[in-house]
Amino acid sequence: MLKHNFVPCQNFLSGERQLISTQLQDAEATKGLLAHFKMKDIPEEQSKRLQYLGAFMQMQIYENIYYRHAKGFFPDDLWDQWDRSMANSFHTEVFRTAWEETDAKNFFWLPFVKHIEGKYFHNRTDTM
Repeated sequence: MLKHNFVPCQNFLSGERQLISTQLQDAEATKGLLAHFKMKDIPEEQSKRLQYLGAFMQMQIYENIYYRHAKGFFPDDLWDQWDRSMANSFHTEVFRTAWEETDAKNFFWLPFVKHIEGKYFHNRTDTM
């Protein structure tokens, strides 16, 4: 395995994860974000779209970390932390709905999709 200093990358990704988690998955937090940027309140349907967009953005970060770990460029101890973070995310209504009721999984690396499906959606990888 290559040895790298993962601290800057980890700090950046943690910041991104926290921003997306707190501001886009929760309708109240979305309203707070809009108020912060002096934007008008948006209809519920658009708010849901923003929440799903936030979930998709976070899924992309998770996929990137999963890929790097699978290729040996991300240490196991950091991966374990991210895997726990994924578990927390995929137990939220926004993530589950975004994953199950859209075609989001068609845009991700197949091994990542199989990991998510197998771990959080009752081993449905046999249908792919």
